[in-house]
Amino acid sequence: MTSLGGADINRLLPIRQNKDAVLSLLKSVSDDLIYVFPIAEQMSGYIMFEAVGGVMNLLNEVENTHGSNCTSVDALIYALHKDGRRILVPIEWKYTEAYGNEDKSIGEKGNTRKTRYCDLIANSKYLNSNVLSCCWFEPFYQLMRQTLWTEQIL
Repeated sequence: MTSLGGADINRLLPIRQNKDAVLSLLKSVSDDLIYVFPIAEQMSGYIMFEAVGGVMNLLNEVENTHGSNCTSVDALIYALHKDGRRILVPIEWKYTEAYGNEDKSIGEKGNTRKTRYCDLIANSKYLNSNVLSCCWFEPFYQLMRQTLWTEQIL
C-alpha cells in the first residue's frame, strides 16, 4: 500500500479518478496542458501518490521504495502539452517542514551523495554545476533529487 501524506489525501485523493478535475487543476497552473493520461499504480486514476521509480533505481539509491533512503515525489500527474510533448508534473507538499543548515556533501555520507548525484547533475538538461553550491542544503537537496528523478523518468 502506498503511504500518503495528509495533504495528499485531503487535497488530491478525492479528484484522482476524475480526469476533468485533474486537468482543471493543471490548467490552473498552465493552459498549455490539454490532456491527462491515466497513470499506472496500485489504484487506477490520474494522480500517483508517493511516486518512486518502481523496479528502476533511477538515482542509484540504497532503496527503491518510499522511505528515508529513496527519492520520491508526493504526487505525479502525466499530461499532454498543446505542442504534443508529454509532460510529467511532480507535486511536492511543504506545510510544516523545518530544516537546519546541515551541508549534506560533507563526510562519508556526503561523499556517497556526491558520487550518486554529481554525474547526473553534470548530464542534466535542467541542472548544472551552478547548483552545487546550494543543492546540498535542504530543501534544495530534496528539490535537486526530485528534478534528477523526474529527468531520469523522462
